[in-house]
Amino acid sequence: MPTSTIGAPWNTAPPRRRALKMQAVTIRATLLLVALLNSSQQYAQAKAGRDSDCLIKATKKRVFYCDSIVIGYVALATKKPTATLVVSFESKFFAGLERVKTSHGSEFRKAGHPASNYPAEFTLAIEPLVSDQLGNSSFVPLPSPAVRLPPEMRPRHVIVRWLDSSERVLAEKASDLEEVEEAWPELRPPVVWYRAIIVGITQSLASSVEVMVTGNNDALLGTIRGKL
Repeated sequence: MPTSTIGAPWNTAPPRRRALKMQAVTIRATLLLVALLNSSQQYAQAKAGRDSDCLIKATKKRVFYCDSIVIGYVALATKKPTATLVVSFESKFFAGLERVKTSHGSEFRKAGHPASNYPAEFTLAIEPLVSDQLGNSSFVPLPSPAVRLPPEMRPRHVIVRWLDSSERVLAEKASDLEEVEEAWPELRPPVVWYRAIIVGITQSLASSVEVMVTGNNDALLGTIRGKL
């Protein structure tokens, strides 16, 4: 059965980052796969978008987000190659957003002012991180058509729910996923990822989020929960 992991323990570079950063992707992929086995942090992590120069920063009291926020990971039940779905929320709104620890808990700020709710529109992105094991547990991303996800493992549909502290559903959005094939620079093999545009959400940034990912015939691939 497919399994899921909660939270995003590492700032990982997605497969569709620029080709010149391939070495960094390889290192971060190794860290990601180790983290998936050892960590279950509640909070999501920021990452820079594929064309972003944003520098991710975190201190004991503040987290500075970029335009893409990893909500969590879904580890698919495949033998070889190893496959993980990286689930992110993407919007220019998130760039410069801060989560600040205060004496009353955490609050969000942007440009020094309080920030309360999600943007009116954002993209939910799902990026398969496909790796093969090459001796000594060394994992190398292989964003190539030769290692596309098998049809039964491809994400087709998502349901996103916002929850309060009692896990009561505050809002829900369901959407089909669009498959996107994106060419790499310098004639490298293309990468494939999936997206859905989420609109009309007015929920608090402090709400918990649940994302359910399904494949063909509504077969459940995994469910994750996290917080920004």
